[in-house]
Amino acid sequence: NQAPPVVTDTIHKVIEKTVERIVPGEQKATIIEKTTTVVVNNENSVADAVEKNSGSLVRIFNLPNLLDLSEKEKGSEQESEQPVFIGLGAVLSKNGSIVADNNILDNANEYLIYHNNTWIELELEEFESAAGAVFLKTREPDNLENLSFQPIDEGNSDNLKLGQSIIALGGEKSNIVLTGIISNLTRDKIPTEAKKESEGNKNEDKDSEPKYKIITTKIDTNLDAELLMNLLINLDGEVIGIKLNSDFYTPINLIKQELNQLKQARAEIAEAESEI
Repeated sequence: NQAPPVVTDTIHKVIEKTVERIVPGEQKATIIEKTTTVVVNNENSVADAVEKNSGSLVRIFNLPNLLDLSEKEKGSEQESEQPVFIGLGAVLSKNGSIVADNNILDNANEYLIYHNNTWIELELEEFESAAGAVFLKTREPDNLENLSFQPIDEGNSDNLKLGQSIIALGGEKSNIVLTGIISNLTRDKIPTEAKKESEGNKNEDKDSEPKYKIITTKIDTNLDAELLMNLLINLDGEVIGIKLNSDFYTPINLIKQELNQLKQARAEIAEAESEI
C-alpha cells in the first residue's frame, strides 16, 4: 500500500497465465454401429397379404331340401345329400356378415359355410344392391359359443392407380393366388342414387360417392382366366375390390357404401318394431 504509483501500475499490467492441467477422464468404449439394409420385395408382400386375408375368404354351399342341419349330423335320411358349392364370399364383420355375388342365389334353398369344423347356416339380408351384391349373416350354432370371424381389412379404392400391383385371392376347393396390375378404372358403369336425386339435393357433397365403379385387372398368369376369384388386395394387405361378376371387380368403397345403407335400414326396422 505504500508503494509508489508507478509500481502499482506495473502490477496491474501483469498478464496472468492460466495453466490448464489435463486430467485423464473415464475411458469410454468405442461403439461401432452397423446398419443393415432390409430389402422388402414383392414376393414377401404378396405372401404376407395372402396370409392376412385367407381367413376372410369363405366358401358358400347350399343343401337342397335341407330341413334341419342337426338332424343331418345325427345321421337322418338326408345324410346322403351333400352340400353343393355355389360361390365365394368375403367376411365383413366379426359376427359373420358376408358379401357375395347375388348370382349364387339361383335355385338355392339353404345357404351354408364351413367354419371352424362346423357347418353354419346363413340368412339372406333383405337389401337391393345396385352393384350386384348379396349380403348374408350367420346363424350361430347352439353348440358353438362366441363364434368369431376374421373380417377383411378394407382399403380405400378411391386412391387406386393404373398400373398398380394387385393380388387376387380365390379358388373353389382351396386358395389360389394370382398377381397382376390394375389395367382400367371405370367410373360410370353402375348407376348410383346420386343420378336420381332431385334438384333440391344437387348441392350435396359429391365426394361421398365412390370415385370408381369398376376395376379391371390384367393378371400375370398362364392359368385359366375363368378361375373363381373373390378378393382383390393391394401389397399392403388391404382389400380394394370384390369380384361380383365374371369379368370385373367392384371397388370396396362401393361395397362399404351399400353396407352402410343396409345398417341404416336395419336400424330403421328395429326402431319401427320397438314402437309397436
